[in-house]
Amino acid sequence: MKNYFLTLLSLLILTAASMSAAENLNKQVTNEQIEENLLIGLQSNNVGLRVSCAYMLGEIQPSEKAILLLMKTLRDDQDERARIMAALTLTKLEDPRGLNIVQRECQYNNNCKTRKMCQRFYSSYLNKKYSVMKETRDSLYAVLLP
Repeated sequence: MKNYFLTLLSLLILTAASMSAAENLNKQVTNEQIEENLLIGLQSNNVGLRVSCAYMLGEIQPSEKAILLLMKTLRDDQDERARIMAALTLTKLEDPRGLNIVQRECQYNNNCKTRKMCQRFYSSYLNKKYSVMKETRDSLYAVLLP
């Protein structure tokens, strides 16, 4: 009888624990939580983590706080890879303040590689913004050819 009671009690505890774990799995992760984790990673000492977090912020629509932190990363980070990824993300997001700082870093950044990459990103943005494809008979014919 005692063994039966202990077995039943252990099954009850096991069932309650598994139901509690299932409830935790069903909770949805919000975009705010994702962004907050990416912002924490952007301030990390690990360069690879900072670069990855800067990239991932470009894949979501970040808040103003994230854009300001990306701008700070572009200006102040010690590693050029993090600065370059911050410039790419700011260009991708097309935020006017971010684009302004990328344009200024084209001229005033003390790292040659960062300057060149900022120039490429900003030029790409301008080409995308101001390019107009004129459809002529020849261009339409070229599209139809295999």
